[in-house]
Amino acid sequence: MPILVHPRLSEKKRKESLQNYKNMIVEAKPRVVDMSPKLNVRNVLRASSLRDDCEAFERVRRMNNELLRSINIISRIGGKLDTFREKLFYSARSRIPYMILKNRHIEKDNAKFGQLLKTTGTTLDTHMAPHLLRQVRKDTVEFVIPAQILAKYKQIEMPPYEQLRRLLRPVIYFDFYVKGLRPAGRIVIQLYTEACPQVVLAFVRACRNRDKNNILVNRLFPGLWLDCCLLLPEGHKIKPNRIEYDIRALDHNRPGTLSLSLDNLEALNQNALKFSMSLKPLSVLNGKRVAFGLARSGTKVLDSMQVFGMKKSGKLTKSIIISDIGLLV
Repeated sequence: MPILVHPRLSEKKRKESLQNYKNMIVEAKPRVVDMSPKLNVRNVLRASSLRDDCEAFERVRRMNNELLRSINIISRIGGKLDTFREKLFYSARSRIPYMILKNRHIEKDNAKFGQLLKTTGTTLDTHMAPHLLRQVRKDTVEFVIPAQILAKYKQIEMPPYEQLRRLLRPVIYFDFYVKGLRPAGRIVIQLYTEACPQVVLAFVRACRNRDKNNILVNRLFPGLWLDCCLLLPEGHKIKPNRIEYDIRALDHNRPGTLSLSLDNLEALNQNALKFSMSLKPLSVLNGKRVAFGLARSGTKVLDSMQVFGMKKSGKLTKSIIISDIGLLV
């Protein structure tokens, strides 16, 4: 096709006109769509129509079976129908309401039986010598005020003996619950004020106010310890550089020992007190961590919760929460 160029145009204008014409040819698009139309799978396979046809066929088949059954009955009785039925037909009922009601009665009976067990005593005569019977274990260690504590407060007039014992040896409890599974049980803990006074005071305040949501269970290492965290209120913040402790007050020679690491005191700047509860005697920690509490009862509760922790990472397979806390003494 010949290219018409005006003779009076300069060489530069001719080249621009030629380039514009080439670009127009390249960018030209056809007006006719040459692509094949898209096919809808539903229209080709007629899946919905096939389903309707199958349902209609099944409905007709059931009707034919009923009709054949009626014709068979009529042919056998000679066309006479007896409308009086000797047996009554009952529709099937669900057993779920009955089972729910039965479970409620069982729960009430279990609650009454549990209350009875708390108040009952043994009357069985085993004809055994008194020294062979199992004796109730009692704490025979008499409470003695540590001399190093009294030396710190010589200028203060000490309260009476019973009141001083309550101040230096408060007793608290934690009720553990495995979320979505079952209650784990109660752990009774005796705190040692001379080990870390500020930390013991924070626990006593939380247990007295029943702030169960302020104690979190973070990790559990089976056979080692349980990592927890106590959230401190804004008005009772503990400064890490002013915390007082005595690392010799209590050892880690028994399971259920509450302790804190001096390396994790920086968390106190975020009003979080990180502590751990040992699952077995860890004498290797003596002199390295500050022990400030000891479980008086409930160590079996710790043993039962060890299956819900991972050994290497300590990640909880089931969430463990503290359902209730309180101050006993």
